[in-house]
Amino acid sequence: MGSFSPFHWLLVAVVILLVFGPKSLNGIGRNVGKTLRTVQNAKKGVLGDVQSVKQGIISDVSKRPTPARPPAAPQEKPPPSQPT
Repeated sequence: MGSFSPFHWLLVAVVILLVFGPKSLNGIGRNVGKTLRTVQNAKKGVLGDVQSVKQGIISDVSKRPTPARPPAAPQEKPPPSQPT
């Protein structure tokens, strides 16, 4: 059970050619090409939508005001040292 050798691939190609015929294979190849182009275009559209949403989120976050810091707690002064 190894991988296919070139002879196996040639045999598969001949069987496919005999079953479908050259005219059918031409139409099948054309349809597969159209399908792949459609999938690529849809992928580009989805990626573009994701990028625009991502940019919108980034711009919304950058427009938010930074929260004000709470005032620092007053520092206690140490008691004055007594001279000895």
